[in-house]
Amino acid sequence: MSTLTSLAPLAALASLTSPTSEAGVEIQAHGIGGAQDLPVPVGLAVTGAVVALVVSFVVLAVAWREPRWRPSRVGTPAPRPFAALAASPARWWVLRGLGLLTLAWAALAAFGGPDTLANPLFGMVYVWWWVGVPLASLALGPVWRAVSPLRTLVEAFSRLAGTDPERGLVDLPAWVGRWPAALGLLSFAFLELVHPHSTELVPVRLWCTGYVVVLVLGGVVGGTRFLASADPMEVFSDLLAHLSPWLVRDGRLLVASPLAHLTTLPTGPGLVAVVAVLLGSTAYDSFSDSPTWLGFTQGSALVTSWSAGPVVADSVALVAFCLVVGAVLAAASMLTPVPARTRRRDLPVLFAPTIVPVVAGYLLAHYLTYWWIVGQSTLVLVSDPLGVGADWLGTGGLTVSYWLSYHPTLVADVQVVAVVGGHLLGVVAAHERAVGLLPRARAVRGQVPMLVAMLAFTVGGLTLLLTA
Repeated sequence: MSTLTSLAPLAALASLTSPTSEAGVEIQAHGIGGAQDLPVPVGLAVTGAVVALVVSFVVLAVAWREPRWRPSRVGTPAPRPFAALAASPARWWVLRGLGLLTLAWAALAAFGGPDTLANPLFGMVYVWWWVGVPLASLALGPVWRAVSPLRTLVEAFSRLAGTDPERGLVDLPAWVGRWPAALGLLSFAFLELVHPHSTELVPVRLWCTGYVVVLVLGGVVGGTRFLASADPMEVFSDLLAHLSPWLVRDGRLLVASPLAHLTTLPTGPGLVAVVAVLLGSTAYDSFSDSPTWLGFTQGSALVTSWSAGPVVADSVALVAFCLVVGAVLAAASMLTPVPARTRRRDLPVLFAPTIVPVVAGYLLAHYLTYWWIVGQSTLVLVSDPLGVGADWLGTGGLTVSYWLSYHPTLVADVQVVAVVGGHLLGVVAAHERAVGLLPRARAVRGQVPMLVAMLAFTVGGLTLLLTA
């Protein structure tokens, strides 16, 4: 949702072209931003979510007691036209070329464009990249891995240096895992949600430049394996791609159900931190818009007496939300009976993939209106990266459709269904993981802690989403 953060910095961008109602009141850029816009009562939505999760647990308790999917056997051959397209060398050149051109266009806007919200860089980074790529990965697979200009640059530099593009110059320690990506996700959350100048060009340009330079240099040293563990977007995209119907094994394109595909997600160090940051930053984003928090950061003498007080308070809250999500996941999984030949401290990592559907649900619920409106606004602005009134791509004359903004009931329904559906898939995934790890006699009872965690995420998440 970023990280799964809302696009609050782009509220002004959306308002540049926002419509007005018949009464002349401007529609809020934050989309369905609170309970006052939601036709579904918060209590009813939360009650429905709890009932759905409890019923799902009861059903699963009598559904199956043995694992249904073996990762090495997941998937059936894709239809021949899709398989041929996936194996085509032209596809590689087209996608990587598109990635490089987009990076060059963003650089043009970053270093030559105006320092105003009319600069398309903000929408390209906050909407197209951080929301569009993960959403596309849900449908198409690991999109960022396919188009990543960072991978293209690393592979090119490695071949020029005569080194293996995948292995690089040194082997990464096993403990590194996805920890670098988790830190990258947290840094982006800080930029978007906490940084007081997140809609100014210099901070965004600095973050993007550091992102490219650090990862390309790291990739030259550690190979593309480094990007797989350190690139926050690649890790984010790959996580959600494991809910897509497409997967590749031994060079063959296969089709699988999302839950079956999820069982193939590699675990390892840093995975818990990644899902905690993704989910925790979303929760903080909703909480940061609440009257309680705004009153504290804007009216408390403890905070306002120091010029950096609001930034420090927001930073502490952001980290705290991520830590709470990680702690809940760790506690629930470690309270599960320890399977044979498994260490208790390894359980959080083993159960972390079951949170990916929850992340996907919040991504759709939290960003739907922003993606629709600000994404279109960016398409209009991207034709003039230098802010000189040009229309180089022919999109400058397009009009933005606010259809979703005029259908709040539909948006609210999608939000609730996405959140509850993500949690239901998470329960199913946790059940599959539990019956695969635990002895049959303890498989059902052992799932209770994870069910409680899912209930906590559901109630807390919906409450924040619908009342902030």
